Amino acid sequence: VEFLFSEQVPEQGQDRFSYDYDTIRHGGLIFAVVAFVIGLLIILSKWIPLGSAPCAAQPPPLDGAH
Repeated sequence: VEFLFSEQVPEQGQDRFSYDYDTIRHGGLIFAVVAFVIGLLIILSKWIPLGSAPCAAQPPPLDGAH
């Protein structure tokens, strides 16, 4: 029963703050690509209408017909 409550002691060569830098690098690259694509979608959405509703900021026609 004692082994269930004993503290887990890390190996002598590793501490709590040792990082796997390959995993961190891959995670950072994935985050950067996702953020870049989302940014492009936001920027391009200003030129490409994504909704089917017409823009409400269009001026009325000049021929006087309502």
